[in-house]
Amino acid sequence: MNIYKIEYEELEFAFGDKRLNKRGKQILNSFFEKPSSSINGSFKGWGETKACYRFFENKKVKVEEILKPHKVGTLKRIGGHDVILCIQDTTIIDYSHRLQKVEGLGKLRKENEQGFLMHPTIACSSSGLCLGILDNHIWTRDVLLGKKLRQESKPIEEKESLRWLKSYRMTQEIAVANPNKVFINIADREGDFYELLQEYDSKQAANAHLLVRAKSDRKVKGGDGKISKLWDEVENEKIDCHIEFKMSSIRQHKNKKKLRKGRSVRQSVKVKRISLIPPEDVKQPKPVELTAILCSEINPPNDEEKIEWLLLTTLSSKDVLNVQQIVKYYVLRWNIELFFKILKSGCKIEELQLETIDRLLNCITMYMIVAWRILFLSHLGRSCPDLPCDLFYDENEWKVVYTIAYKKKPPQIPPSINAINRIIASFGGFLNRKSDGEPGIKSMWVGLQRLRDFTLAFETFQGVNIYG
Repeated sequence: MNIYKIEYEELEFAFGDKRLNKRGKQILNSFFEKPSSSINGSFKGWGETKACYRFFENKKVKVEEILKPHKVGTLKRIGGHDVILCIQDTTIIDYSHRLQKVEGLGKLRKENEQGFLMHPTIACSSSGLCLGILDNHIWTRDVLLGKKLRQESKPIEEKESLRWLKSYRMTQEIAVANPNKVFINIADREGDFYELLQEYDSKQAANAHLLVRAKSDRKVKGGDGKISKLWDEVENEKIDCHIEFKMSSIRQHKNKKKLRKGRSVRQSVKVKRISLIPPEDVKQPKPVELTAILCSEINPPNDEEKIEWLLLTTLSSKDVLNVQQIVKYYVLRWNIELFFKILKSGCKIEELQLETIDRLLNCITMYMIVAWRILFLSHLGRSCPDLPCDLFYDENEWKVVYTIAYKKKPPQIPPSINAINRIIASFGGFLNRKSDGEPGIKSMWVGLQRLRDFTLAFETFQGVNIYG
């Protein structure tokens, strides 16, 4: 069986009720067919819509059970790859626009805001193909604390930072079960705290590595035994290599209101093996030896913030991965930002009108699987463009797409997935010219919705021979 088709053929819910299991699959497929629609707009009539609301209200339906079969599929897809990137990050799900208070939601950044925080871990291949969701931590804040108080007033076991540790420990568990593969858990600046950096265990899970963007200019022990600062220690090294990549548009770190335009980036790369000195407030600190990689943009635009990263990783020069590969893996961290964008802008989860947090979470977990499917499909067309499209699309779907695009009878042999993806994206606004590159996420999710409308029309009037 092809690993790319497992999710569709073997995803089976187990809620302890056959009717609920069947309803869950129906809801998931309806959401995927119309990811941008409201719950009401995803179904044909009030009967199906009401059944969906009842499904999310059912006490047997829980977040863990919704995600469980997807996790099984994710682990199977991991089996087809040698290097797996486990990318983790946090996002805020904001329902402050709701006039009425939603039962179970907590505070966000201000007293009058309501919502919750979500911290998923997604698995990607070394080429950036999203293989699925491995884990998801969700929590609410009952009391607003300043960031400094949240960080300093509690032990790590009681801090929100514990979510980063849980994600990495899960990566270690998967790595132990797959000793012939390399796992790299990737975190942005918020994951730069000593308890996480010292968690690597070369004896128990040597193939479960960390790759974290540094935030703190930590104290390190220099080669001469003297104490120095992390940035200075790496800055003094010679340039090891250069790396080039395309950076997508993003809000600037120092000025969130300003949009940094996408551009091609060229960075110089310096490398240094360093020994971190434990902070005084860390209980039972362990010595930490890491590879520090300083990536600095060369000749940035005059009106743009310089793109510079200092990456800390447990990978060393003895590993099979070279420095350029490690930096490229960090660039692929952007996949989780795309995942969040699909959830919020494509699936519009912050516009859901469910009345309690439990119902919201059940619904959002369904949409997480939908968001993965859209991200997976988009990347699959780029990383494996020559795969036949029937690995992902039903026969009616790809034949309708082909007929609309070329106004002629579809071929007996299914076209490539890249060819069909480009046509579907054109339904969502992609111009599909040779010079346009590959379609983006937004054009794909809009195109997929229109695809369903076209396919439904065909199936409704299939007595008419549209193929001539």
